[in-house]
Amino acid sequence: MSIYQIPLASTPNQELTVNVGGQNIGITLNTRLNNELYISVTADDKQIINNRICRNKTKLINAEYQDINGELVFLDSQGNSDPNWKELNSRYLLYWVDKDEF
Repeated sequence: MSIYQIPLASTPNQELTVNVGGQNIGITLNTRLNNELYISVTADDKQIINNRICRNKTKLINAEYQDINGELVFLDSQGNSDPNWKELNSRYLLYWVDKDEF
């Protein structure tokens, strides 16, 4: 099974790179309007998505035509709320799921 939890910090803005699905995935999270979380993603330095709002249980990439080997999704471990930075990596978990798992 190819599902990985991406480690995040409980900070309002952050950047990280992880190697999953055979690619270097760059993730930038920014907190904006009303404390809503937005994500930008690169795969091997190629822009995949830019400033997409993060929602619970919603595919963040959701674009089959993009050159990326998986999908990112936030899950609320205590209910059904959209993620906020204060509870990242505790209540709100970010997962990478290989394409063959969907």
